Parts: sequence; structure tokens; C-alpha cells
Amino acid sequence: MDLRNNRISLGEILDNQAARVLIQREFPTLLNRSVPRYVRNMPLVQVMHHARGYLPQAKLQHLLEELEAL
Repeated sequence: MDLRNNRISLGEILDNQAARVLIQREFPTLLNRSVPRYVRNMPLVQVMHHARGYLPQAKLQHLLEELEAL
């Protein structure tokens, strides 16, 4: 998947079924609720910045590598 230098929106990622399955597998509780529109419109770089306060850097890096491999 082309993450466009991490500028792809979270919504674009979630609209890709394979990416959505990957995120659901890695972070099962993340998608239990609907994702607000303003979050869906955030670029991945911004989402990753916020996630660093809650998730280990190694896990985030692994997710990025798996998304890029799609």
C-alpha cells in the first residue's frame, strides 16, 4: 500500500479491507466503535504522533511495515 510518505488519511487506510483486517488484528479494541470523521480525515503521520503516547514505537513501526507490504 502506498502510504504517500505517511500523508495518507486514516480513512483511506480503513477503506482498504486488507489494511482494516490488519489493524483489527494488531489493535482489536481500536475499531470497536465508529471512527469519527475528523479522525478518519487525519493524515497517518498525525495519527502516529498521537499513538506514540499510548503504544510502543516498535509495534507502530511493525504496523507501518505491514501496511506498506499490502
